[in-house]
Amino acid sequence: MRFVAAGVAVLVLAACPPAPSMPQTGCRPATCSGCCDSAGTCQLGLGESACGRGGESCTPCGSGMRCSAGRCTGGTAGGSSTGTGQAELVSGSRLKAIHLTSGDGAKAPLSFGFTYGGGLFWDEQLSLYCTPFPFYGFFQRPAICLPIEWASEVTDPVYYSDAACTAAAPGASSTAVSGFFLDAGLPAATLYFAAADGGIFTAVQGGPAYVKLADGGCEPSGSTYTRGMPQSYAIFAPMQITRD
Repeated sequence: MRFVAAGVAVLVLAACPPAPSMPQTGCRPATCSGCCDSAGTCQLGLGESACGRGGESCTPCGSGMRCSAGRCTGGTAGGSSTGTGQAELVSGSRLKAIHLTSGDGAKAPLSFGFTYGGGLFWDEQLSLYCTPFPFYGFFQRPAICLPIEWASEVTDPVYYSDAACTAAAPGASSTAVSGFFLDAGLPAATLYFAAADGGIFTAVQGGPAYVKLADGGCEPSGSTYTRGMPQSYAIFAPMQITRD
């Protein structure tokens, strides 16, 4: 399975607001530069238990996050910039959310037509890019985060292992996805070998792969791969489908 994607992950730093006021009553934007708690009291808005600014409602920051300039933030430029209550992504300990970020700081999940769960993630444990897939194998559950790039078994003579395009490769993978992520400064991913019968294996890289052109020529395209050790779908990160 071969896909084309592009991605970036950029840490977004919130601009410094005016100095928040001390606690006072009658909390509203006109009287509070911090945040308003549930009792209607203006708080500084700089603590993890009550974070906010501009007279908005105070928000508790999640585990591993901190309140900075009235916004819950956390993580590094590798893909865990967060914002509580701002419809932004929060990265976990294993899966790191990949963001698409504009020059003016707008941020959204990076997703494409093949991302069944609507987003892309970096799997820290397996060192690969994955997307939530609710059904795999014989429509088993729960959902898992499946790799977006595989070394696939060749069943049709699409890839060849020689420059004359006469010897079919047992398996191959292009660098269509990896190339875009590498251009964005993200790490290269570990590949797994997907067999035609649905089995998965570790991927053993061989030499260059070639594709035959319409005019009869033959040019390099990715690398050849063979099956390594058999693996189970259970190695991929489980994901839950929930609603608020």
